[in-house]
Amino acid sequence: MCADGGSEFTADRHRILRAVIDALRQHPIVTDARGHPPATFTEVRATLATGRWDHAAEAATLRVTWQPTEPAEFAFHYSEAEFDCGWHREPNPHVDGDTHYQERTGDGAYQYEPITLDGDTAPELVWEIMERLRRRLAER
Repeated sequence: MCADGGSEFTADRHRILRAVIDALRQHPIVTDARGHPPATFTEVRATLATGRWDHAAEAATLRVTWQPTEPAEFAFHYSEAEFDCGWHREPNPHVDGDTHYQERTGDGAYQYEPITLDGDTAPELVWEIMERLRRRLAER
């Protein structure tokens, strides 16, 4: 079992995370996207140049995990020095339903809200969530 609750390696999980990497690499603010660990991905880590969105962050990253269950469970989690947020579909005792948005500033507690996502596939969700991230950072 992995720290994110998934198995160490499955072909479906690897294939889906490869699709996430491919979609992220096409996005204009992504400077790097790689699977970790390198041989048998359990997550994707991306480096973001948020300055291209006029958002100043010294170091900004996006971490993506995916469980190929039915329905799929996933997390797209953004982090910078004093802020992090994420779009998740996974059970969480802090919110009704599995699909939710969460954020916190500094060391504060997470705030949660249930959401609906339109995308069905991993690449569709990459683009939808990156647009939601752009809008959220513009509000900060």
